[in-house]
Amino acid sequence: MKTKKCPRLEVRDAGKMGRGVFAGRRIGKGELIEACPVIPLSAADEKKLAGTTLDHYLFAWGEGPEGACLVLGLGSLFNHSAAPNTVACRVEPETRMEFIALRDIAEGEQVFVDYHWKKAEYHFNSGIAADVKPRSVKSSPGKVRQSKVEPHRVS
Repeated sequence: MKTKKCPRLEVRDAGKMGRGVFAGRRIGKGELIEACPVIPLSAADEKKLAGTTLDHYLFAWGEGPEGACLVLGLGSLFNHSAAPNTVACRVEPETRMEFIALRDIAEGEQVFVDYHWKKAEYHFNSGIAADVKPRSVKSSPGKVRQSKVEPHRVS
């Protein structure tokens, strides 16, 4: 069963990766794929979520090594690839995450981001070996900063 978010994005089965987000139409390089509000978490809330199902959906947030947020919309459903076709960018101070296409994405192709986890943290193999370096993306009126904002774990 397919769940449609909008005509250009679909959530559907991604095999061993669980659910994934797929392009419902061609998405051009540099195009905004999704702008998602985020809920920044306090250190206490982050610790409460450690080891829970939601822990797998948290993104890094803030300046330091600690700090997490829950990304709303489809943002928390993008799967990992070492060769992503999308980059996640924090938009501050609006507390928003923007997902931007790094290259053209074909209709039916899965949308991937690089989680930037340590090798031991990966529990799957996306099967994509090529290396693509993310780029910074700027937009107004907020400050947009490319960073390692992908899901992370609390120690």
